[in-house]
Amino acid sequence: MECHHFTGKVNGEFCQGYIKERFPEMFQLSANPRGKLFLQDGDPSQNSAAAQLAMDAVGCRLFKIPPRSPDLNPIENAFHNIRRKLNEDALEGKIERETFEEFCRRVRNTILSYSPEIIDRTIDSMPKRIDLVIKNNGIRTKY
Repeated sequence: MECHHFTGKVNGEFCQGYIKERFPEMFQLSANPRGKLFLQDGDPSQNSAAAQLAMDAVGCRLFKIPPRSPDLNPIENAFHNIRRKLNEDALEGKIERETFEEFCRRVRNTILSYSPEIIDRTIDSMPKRIDLVIKNNGIRTKY
């Protein structure tokens, strides 16, 4: 799982460099037999011509979903679970204050401990999610 602290501006050029530098390794480490698929939700930097060229260069297939569509974006489920785990850990550990560096370390450790099996199950649920979104005429579902 990719986890880096980043400060700066995310734009097309940044995405282009990131895709070229990091995607080949991430796809190589992926256990997903369906190939090199990148899901994105309309972020302008990811839709830029520079990013598109980089995706083509690494042989990546793009899967676009509508903006603000958490039901169709599996990462939103991961973010929700990670946020919940961070809150639980803070309560259990009685963390009232921590430095930015301590918080970053805690976030990184929580992300890296997130189960790939949960991610795979979430991705496998996509056909069911799509059916529910269609059935609900685009209104949010239980996901």
